[in-house]
Amino acid sequence: MKGELFRLAAGVILALLLAGSAAAADANNTTPAANQTTPAAWERTYGGLANETLLSLLGSTAGGYQLVGSSDGTGTGEGLYLVWTDANGTPLADARTPFGTGGAGSPIVADRTADGGTIVVGGIDSAGPTGEDVALIRLGADGRQLWSRSYAIGNGRDVGYAVRSATDGGYFVAGTTDSPTGGTPEMLLLKVGDDGGEVWHRALPLGAGTLFVHDLRATPDGGYLVVGSTDANHAGSLDILLVKVSSGGNREWQRTYSSGTETAFGYAVAPSPDGGWLLLGGVDGAGSPPHAAVLVKVDTAGNEQWRTRLTVGGASTWGYALASAGDGYAVAGAVGAPEGTRSCAARFDRSGKEVWNRTFAIGNGPSRALAVTAALPDRLPGGGEDPPERAEAFTERVEQHPIFLFALPKCLLRVP
Repeated sequence: MKGELFRLAAGVILALLLAGSAAAADANNTTPAANQTTPAAWERTYGGLANETLLSLLGSTAGGYQLVGSSDGTGTGEGLYLVWTDANGTPLADARTPFGTGGAGSPIVADRTADGGTIVVGGIDSAGPTGEDVALIRLGADGRQLWSRSYAIGNGRDVGYAVRSATDGGYFVAGTTDSPTGGTPEMLLLKVGDDGGEVWHRALPLGAGTLFVHDLRATPDGGYLVVGSTDANHAGSLDILLVKVSSGGNREWQRTYSSGTETAFGYAVAPSPDGGWLLLGGVDGAGSPPHAAVLVKVDTAGNEQWRTRLTVGGASTWGYALASAGDGYAVAGAVGAPEGTRSCAARFDRSGKEVWNRTFAIGNGPSRALAVTAALPDRLPGGGEDPPERAEAFTERVEQHPIFLFALPKCLLRVP
């Protein structure tokens, strides 16, 4: 199962990325003023001993950062690769630990725990011939495993794609569940206690033939927002999906956001400084460029208020990460370039107006920024990875490449 769950969680995104990157131009325009490609204020790379993929970038209790990645290609299955750094990206410690019994698990995303540890969710092979179960691992602040659990919800494929500390203690997981014989996939919600013991689970039917879950966010009323993609209201294509659930996992409302004839994907959600929420997604169509990042602002009931697209320099653009930043938002992603892809970042004000965008190279090859944190007074930090240059190399997952951390110059944080 190595790599399969990661590809299902992000495979659509990465397939589009690799398919369109070679043909896109390495141009870069800025709103409101022209701009050249900008070097990062600093960059650091970590690992490179195996095929390492950045899963999450977390703030550390010491004021620096923690990178959580998966590591595949060592012959022992997918494991976790953790790196702790100071505020300038200088590595302080690292650790490698298995994910799942016998190397049969695939980690997908991580979150910080209240005591400075890490909670990681993904999937693991189950005892059945075609089944997979949700896998959850809890690590201490030093990376030491505290417990590992798996959860069989149905008789088919159950995978967790997002995890957060629950508003009432323990941990809340969102994912998907479906039958090995086909049928309609359902949204999976799982609540576990501090020790990993299951409290309850829910399987929510959405009327979808295809369902992806990508992000999860707690709401002020103790509930949660779940973001992903579905074809429930768009047969033959996908729309951005947003579902509001209560603290007990009961659905309160469900919204989809279509982009006409284009296929739309939902990746992330962040609170808006003027109330409501901002969704980060992407659209794939026949236009030029064929791929664009999209921001959709919604109110607290999920009603769309505005949307805007991001295409850097007329090239195909992917937005992978979103963060509230001051009185606006920061987006990190990738732009098509002759060398494969180039990392990019952009800032938007609270009304959705683009303030600036920048592309920048990490190392000597292609790169993509997969994470960004809230803008600090003197830098805009984020993380990503150096991907293989060819689609077939990614499919086989045999390339060795590192994960990285970067910070953009403080001058870019000035908003006119």
